[in-house]
Amino acid sequence: MKRNEADYLQALKSFSAPARRLWDVTMVDDENFDFTFRGDASIYRYWDATHCVEFGLRMAAQSLDVDLRQETGYLQQYDEVARRINARIDLNSNALSLLVRLCLQNAGRLSSTKRKGFLAKGYQEETLNIVEAIATSVMTGQDEEADEFSKIPPFQA
Repeated sequence: MKRNEADYLQALKSFSAPARRLWDVTMVDDENFDFTFRGDASIYRYWDATHCVEFGLRMAAQSLDVDLRQETGYLQQYDEVARRINARIDLNSNALSLLVRLCLQNAGRLSSTKRKGFLAKGYQEETLNIVEAIATSVMTGQDEEADEFSKIPPFQA
């Protein structure tokens, strides 16, 4: 809904704007107001929620069509990158998970700050290069056979 704030506001106003016209609001002082309703209470019992419901349905469809597909794609990439890395490098699951997430969030690369952090923790440059190469190959759609590191025997980080 954040991507569609104008439509959301319009859906809310479809009821609130006509309802607001039925209220007299007088400011008594900085903290107090006087509210007088000049309409029929039935507007609150039998209000037309068509615009709000239509907006809600559009957002649900968008969530399914866009967000869920993107999340599914991300998870598929995550699983494939983690599987390929795990087949070549012996990393603990926390480090593996973190490296995969960092690479997927940064177009297959580790930021220089994150790379320095891993190097400071004792990870080898070669290990980080392999992680990046695998993430990049998955993100660009290369199959495992084309992965330049697929022939390197597994080793420990």
